[in-house]
Formats: sequence, structure tokens, C-alpha cells
Amino acid sequence: MTTITFTVPPASGFAGFDGTCSACYNQSYQQGALADYNRARAHDGLPPLRRMPRGTIYKSAPAPFFIQRRIGRDVATIDECPTRKDAREAIENYSQMKGEGFLFISRRPSKQWATHTLNQ
Repeated sequence: MTTITFTVPPASGFAGFDGTCSACYNQSYQQGALADYNRARAHDGLPPLRRMPRGTIYKSAPAPFFIQRRIGRDVATIDECPTRKDAREAIENYSQMKGEGFLFISRRPSKQWATHTLNQ
């Protein structure tokens, strides 16, 4: 699943807006961005829009890096970092702690991590 960041310019009495969204099985990332934007407008007492304002910019956000720990055949994700550099630093910090298992960086989380983040 790709995360998209979007920027809406100031328009019709509403300040500019920055947000993040992603596509899922029942809506596109544009629909998710519109829903997020309309929630912000509703908070300010403004009516919802049917389309995003002209000039809205969408950018694909880079996928995060995941720190995995392997013990035997079991693999568990223990952390998520935005850059590879941050992930390497985190591995150094985790390696200094007395823990068993092999630590490595991955672009995909374990199944347990994915279900954990969806339930939050």
C-alpha cells in the first residue's frame, strides 16, 4: 500500500491543507484525500466539497524501513523507520541491548506488525 501526501492551496475561505492518505480496497487515494479534506472543512463549519480544489498536489511518500528480529524460524517486526539511515542507527541501539536473535532491515513488515497497525 502506497502512502500519498497531498497539499491543497488556500481556497474559498479555507487555509491551505496538508495531509496523507492511501488507497484501500474500497476507495482511491483521491477519495481518501477528499474525505480527509472535508473533515477538516467540517471542523471549521464549512460545507463539504465534491472535488478537490484546483492546484491540489499529490506526491508518493517513500515506503518506510522495518527492523526485523529473527529467532529460529520466527520473524517479528520491532520498529519502523522513515529512512535507511534511521533504521541502521536503530539496529545499532537494539544490538547494544542484550537480546537474542538476528536483526535486519526489510521493506515489508511481518504479518503481526501489519495487523497491529491496522487495529490502531
